[in-house]
Amino acid sequence: MNADPSADRPRFGPETTVFSPIVIFVVLAGLVYEAVLLFTKLLAGYRFPIPYAVPIFDTPFALVGLGVAYLCLERHRLRHDVQSVALGATLGLTGLLALAHIFAQPDYPGTPGVHAGVAPYFFALTYLGGFAGIALSTHYGRRPLPLTDRARYGLALGLLVLAVVIVAVVVQIRPIVPSFVMPPGRWTPPTPAPADP
Repeated sequence: MNADPSADRPRFGPETTVFSPIVIFVVLAGLVYEAVLLFTKLLAGYRFPIPYAVPIFDTPFALVGLGVAYLCLERHRLRHDVQSVALGATLGLTGLLALAHIFAQPDYPGTPGVHAGVAPYFFALTYLGGFAGIALSTHYGRRPLPLTDRARYGLALGLLVLAVVIVAVVVQIRPIVPSFVMPPGRWTPPTPAPADP
């Protein structure tokens, strides 16, 4: 008789190290960079305007997100695990929201009349969706989740519907929630700025 109860459990891949030194270094470097941008003007001289910057930088992100989402759902055919579904679903949603961020830019000829306060919500939601997918896939990754092909197609269609609903909700609530940005296009600080004397 086997004394180890974990030997009977199905395995869904090798053990992963969530907090590897490389991950910790990249996260800390990103936090330091964001803190420098938010709280100092040290890098202000290195910023310069680029025409059509959002489509140039967001289009590859959206295409890779949608492509990897498709590959994750195809991977689910072989593994039937939560990790594939969590990454596929959230990356698919973030790819669609990245496309919404591109099309919500107010200063392009193809998007006249779009309010400047709409696009930052999609920008923030893409990163929130990506982080949620990583959290779900690392926490629940080895759990089995069998789905039929029909359920996978339904999931993809549901993600498209959810993205359309999110876009509609953001457009509706934008006038009643605080703006994410302030002139000349910087993120709104979390606390009110002191009044000028």
